[in-house]
Amino acid sequence: MSKQYNFTIHACEAERGSNGMVMFMPMSTVYRETFQGTVDELSNRIQSIKSELSNRQFEAGKGFSISPILAGGQRKPAGYDKKRHQISTNYIA
Repeated sequence: MSKQYNFTIHACEAERGSNGMVMFMPMSTVYRETFQGTVDELSNRIQSIKSELSNRQFEAGKGFSISPILAGGQRKPAGYDKKRHQISTNYIA
């Protein structure tokens, strides 16, 4: 059985800038959840949240960015930084 961790899943507003890069607005939270589970379960939960949030109406060039945050005081799982980068996601309409 894989080790369980405590995470905060944070989704904030985002938009595509004039240079094509995605710009985040971390103080504009559109979704926040405390999640306990394995890193693989976290990945599945983030995909589920992305599906839920992408059903909302966004102006062209606007959307959201979802990032997991490992709760403090826990030892990082092996390869977590790489996995975190892979499961963090953006949605721009």
